[in-house]
Amino acid sequence: VLFDLCFLLDNIGTAAAPLPDKNALELILDKLQKKDVYGVYAEPVDSKELPDYYDLIKYPMDFATVRRKLQNGSYETLEQFEHDVFLICSNAMQYNERHTVYHKQ
Repeated sequence: VLFDLCFLLDNIGTAAAPLPDKNALELILDKLQKKDVYGVYAEPVDSKELPDYYDLIKYPMDFATVRRKLQNGSYETLEQFEHDVFLICSNAMQYNERHTVYHKQ
């Protein structure tokens, strides 16, 4: 479900487009994060809970980090924002096996 909603980003502009209004991007994040019913992607992964995570995932990303980067002006283009949101999805699918709720979510 989370992955299905990530495609919304493909429809809000071209990759080199300037960054849309922060409020619009926050609304997109809100919709995506509501699909994360277990809050798995809300914060950075705790290496104490998943000790091998950072061995397998070289570019971790989560909603809190995306929101922080959006608020502090780290994103200059829509492509940069999209990249981080897609990382949440792709990391989840890479780390978790297909049959798990975390992969399907």
